[in-house]
Amino acid sequence: MANHAWPKVTSFTLWAHEWEKHGTCALYARPSIPYIKTQYDYFKGAVDLYFKLNLNKMLVTANILPNDDKPINVGFLNSVFSQHYGVEPIISYYDDHKSHNKLISEVWMCVSKDGLEFIKCPETLKTSHQASPQDNIVIPTKYHLHK
Repeated sequence: MANHAWPKVTSFTLWAHEWEKHGTCALYARPSIPYIKTQYDYFKGAVDLYFKLNLNKMLVTANILPNDDKPINVGFLNSVFSQHYGVEPIISYYDDHKSHNKLISEVWMCVSKDGLEFIKCPETLKTSHQASPQDNIVIPTKYHLHK
């Protein structure tokens, strides 16, 4: 099931980590998440959220495509997310020393405790290389977006 959503992720270690760190927490958070009763339920919920987010389709529809030579303003990206999902993401990057660009590395979307809707992320949630609205980042062409 998870392999259908993330076919390039073949590491059993990653799936084990996700279950041990996050899944078991969700399992014990019941009754706030009543539909998670098993490991299968946890990963099914993650896959359902992945397809609900449908990030690739949203970016392609907004004509935001990977381009190694054209940085995108993070404030603009935030506004596109806000229009589509009702909330802004947390976007992180890494410094590419070869091109001297900031390359997008992660997009975090926070969800409600019941796992059913996207919510504004807490102000205390930070990444080590969190992009600010003034930053310009590159979505590398190695990320092949499709509808």
